[in-house]
Amino acid sequence: MPESGPKYYPCVLCNKRTKPHERRSINKSVAKYLNKNFLITPKQEDKICNTCKHKYYVQETKHSSVVQQRLSYDEDYVPPAKRRSTVLSSPPSVSLSIPSTSKSHSYCFICKKPGPKLIVVPSQARFSTLLKKEVIIPAGCRCCPGHLMEDNLQKMQ
Repeated sequence: MPESGPKYYPCVLCNKRTKPHERRSINKSVAKYLNKNFLITPKQEDKICNTCKHKYYVQETKHSSVVQQRLSYDEDYVPPAKRRSTVLSSPPSVSLSIPSTSKSHSYCFICKKPGPKLIVVPSQARFSTLLKKEVIIPAGCRCCPGHLMEDNLQKMQ
């Protein structure tokens, strides 16, 4: 079987054999940094290790802070106006004050009596109760058969 490429990826800068979690691809700014400081012209398939990438990052942040300091000492320098943007954000959750009943299979959710003959409230009755009385009844709730008449709950407060 012919080899399709290198089994290891050496770092372009330090020539260290990089493991998969240590490899970083080289973007345009890193390539510019390598070309300017080390006279290395990386190819598209070349990789850089975390340590060298970190050195690049530290150097770039240091350089940008030095530029900012120089510009702040210049009396004639006026920084560009920052664009104001209104950030529209919604709250993480919205609470609604809609009453609901408890969900139980062992007792009636209306009269709270335990019973062997409880029946599951049909979805039509749950929906009509929500519309008429504005009470949410969870699916699977049980009640006495006397509370249900023609798929409507009769004695709901």
